[in-house]
Amino acid sequence: WADRGADGFRLTSVKYLVEDENLTDEPANPNYSGPPGGYDSLAHPYTTNQPDTHSLVQEFRTLLDSYAKDGDSYKILLTDVMDANIRQVVKYYSSNGTREADIALNYDLQELPAPGDTPGNKTFGRIQGWMDNLPDGK
Repeated sequence: WADRGADGFRLTSVKYLVEDENLTDEPANPNYSGPPGGYDSLAHPYTTNQPDTHSLVQEFRTLLDSYAKDGDSYKILLTDVMDANIRQVVKYYSSNGTREADIALNYDLQELPAPGDTPGNKTFGRIQGWMDNLPDGK
């Protein structure tokens, strides 16, 4: 698609690209109180946000950057992480000093206002939490 002139790409559900190489079973989520067997009944340290996921995103970023070196236009890269942990989301901007996405989509703000939220205070807190965790220049 880049060869055909696409100027940007969005990697959807990127945190699920790589699983633990040993295919380790996920542990039970101690904070879950719903019916058994649901996705949230387990914690997911072995199937989300693995270090090799960042390596793949970095390789894709390098590939897209090669188009600009060949005189083509800059290719923007967006990641769709969908993680409640802001620190996990912002890691997709860069990991170990290596650039990744231009924009890491933040779905935490999509849920505003949630039931029981005090509109101004919760909104400010979520936005401030996002801004406090962004890397320099973003």
